[in-house]
Amino acid sequence: MHSVDYNSSTTKSPKHQNIQSFNPSRSAAILAGGKSRRFGSNKALAPWFTGHMIDALVQTAASACQEVIIIANESEPYSYLGLPIFPDILPGLGPLAGLQSALHNAKAERIFLLGCDMPLLNSELLNLMWEIPTWAPVVIPGTPQGLEPLHAIYHKSLLPIVNNRI
Repeated sequence: MHSVDYNSSTTKSPKHQNIQSFNPSRSAAILAGGKSRRFGSNKALAPWFTGHMIDALVQTAASACQEVIIIANESEPYSYLGLPIFPDILPGLGPLAGLQSALHNAKAERIFLLGCDMPLLNSELLNLMWEIPTWAPVVIPGTPQGLEPLHAIYHKSLLPIVNNRI
C-alpha cells in the first residue's frame, strides 16, 4: 500500500488544478466510521488495486469537490490521506450521525455524502448530480432496488431536521 496526498495538485487532472476557484461550493464527506460487521474488517481500508478502497473514492470525490472530509470516530487509520477528519457528534448512532457531523463540519452549503465502500464511484454521475438546481435540499439517486442515501447531496439547511431525528 502507498500513501497519496489527495490535496496535492499533482493528483488532480489539469481541468481541476485550481479546484477552489472551479467548484467553490462543493464538499464531499466520506463516512468511514462504520463497524463493518458483515464485512469482517474495516471496509474503507480494504485492499483495492495499489491502495485502499477509500483511496479510489477520495480521488474521484476530489476531482469534483473543493473540499473532501472524512467522518470517522478514529482518525489514525485515515491520517495518511491528509484530509480533515471529524468524529460523529453523537457516536454509535450510524449513518445519520455521520450525516449530522458532515452537515456541521463541511464548509460548503451542499455536501455530497458518500459511504466508504464505493470505490467505483462514477465521476460522471457525481458531476451530473451537482448540476441539479441548488434549491433542492436533497438529491438522492434511486435504482429499482431503492434509494441510495449514502450517495447523495444534502444541503446544510437540513441540519436542524437531522438533529431532531437523532
